[in-house]
Amino acid sequence: ALTQRQASRDNPTAHMETVASNAQFQVHDDALPPQAFSELIRLLAGTPFRKVHQPGKGYVWRPEDGEPEGTSPCFHDGPEPWAAPVLQAVLGHREALRDLVGTQGRDWKAVSARAFRHGAGSGLSWHTDDKSYTGAYIFFAHPAWDCHWGGELLVADPSCHGKQWREPALAASRWEGKTLPKTEADRARAQLRIRAENALLGEVGVGTFIFPKPNRLVVIAGGHPHRVCPVTPGAGSHARTTVSGFFLHRS
Repeated sequence: ALTQRQASRDNPTAHMETVASNAQFQVHDDALPPQAFSELIRLLAGTPFRKVHQPGKGYVWRPEDGEPEGTSPCFHDGPEPWAAPVLQAVLGHREALRDLVGTQGRDWKAVSARAFRHGAGSGLSWHTDDKSYTGAYIFFAHPAWDCHWGGELLVADPSCHGKQWREPALAASRWEGKTLPKTEADRARAQLRIRAENALLGEVGVGTFIFPKPNRLVVIAGGHPHRVCPVTPGAGSHARTTVSGFFLHRS
């Protein structure tokens, strides 16, 4: 069950406060000291972003996810200035994260970081991080966020844990006995994937939302389906800005 707001006894960073903890995720507020958080916002304002939809790149975003923007990824052994304080907070809390993501060196070998901006109309569809990761984290790096601006992180019911999207195979680009051109085959695969997602997520049909509160750090164990709700038009020029990354599997 979710905990009540409480100081995290296992957190070596005194300013960080655990507000929720269960087998799926942990949520920590005030992850960075105020001055460090302000400096991070300043650094991100001067960082170049590009659209995540890049030709030839098979990223998780779908066309209906709008036009999110992102930076190039970096890692904890050579982070960008905007990533360093977030990675320090994540790694400084790794002992308390062992039940979620495992132990450094034994279960995961590195932590990545990438900054993202989701403007009005953009989000991220339901997905499950693949077996390359033992877990993921999301740090909310916008200076303010209104509860009507969307952008909530949704996590599916624990019963969905570890279950892949079981879509029927579409061998040799065939659909109902017919050979399809590539574009139609891709469309057919998308239909099958959506059917599989509906079957899995709709079996129980409940989950948890996490509000994108500024200076909040969320860590999610691997294998749990999750999504980012689209940012609403009411957000105007405000973008859901995050630094996020993965705990990369040792093997």
